[in-house]
Amino acid sequence: MSTDLQAPTSTTEFQTILANLKLLVRDHLLYFRLEVGRVILDSFFGGDSFAYTDRSNAKQTKFTEFLDTHAEDLASFGLKPWLLRESVQVHIVHQTLPPTVPEQLGYTRMLELVRVSDPTKRAQLANAAITQSMTVAQFKDTVGAANSGTWYDTDDATPGVQPKAPVQAALPPPQPGRLITQAEKWLNDAQTLAAGWAAVDPTKVKAGQRDRMKKAVAALRTELEALEKKLTA
Repeated sequence: MSTDLQAPTSTTEFQTILANLKLLVRDHLLYFRLEVGRVILDSFFGGDSFAYTDRSNAKQTKFTEFLDTHAEDLASFGLKPWLLRESVQVHIVHQTLPPTVPEQLGYTRMLELVRVSDPTKRAQLANAAITQSMTVAQFKDTVGAANSGTWYDTDDATPGVQPKAPVQAALPPPQPGRLITQAEKWLNDAQTLAAGWAAVDPTKVKAGQRDRMKKAVAALRTELEALEKKLTA
């Protein structure tokens, strides 16, 4: 039996299929787990995220009992206890973000936002991930930096995060004695250098090497003359 359908054969076609599969996994993984999180939060905690974060209440005990009792049933269709808890956390984060943001972030970046407790900072990081086209690894590092206070939002009109400029500690002025000792060492080095150059066979010195040495000596002389002027000022 003949068919008009042909299997992909080129690298370009393979890449297109991979891109489509990646998009499919990203979108469906996100919304599947968001829905799982919603079902758990509504069923056990009345949709209250604060009740979920309170690990000492009776609702949390009931949820834990459910996970323990039905672990095998859940595992039979790919849901582990850690995944249910993770899905609830991502669902809670999802509720605090604008509608179009989650689908642009994907599940993995949404999961990173679980680590950010401040809703304002969470929104800034989400926008930064989108506008700056951060990879998952870059976003993970950025979230860590934001939590440690080394990233911040500098422009209210353009939400995003930028690195704080590192604070440069002022170096103490050098001690005169150390500078004199260093100059004396340089003098000794210069004498050794001059003696060494005098011992070189001139026929083995290339023109380019001679020019480089002349430039180095001239530059050194300029620096020494400038230093001498400061000593006599």
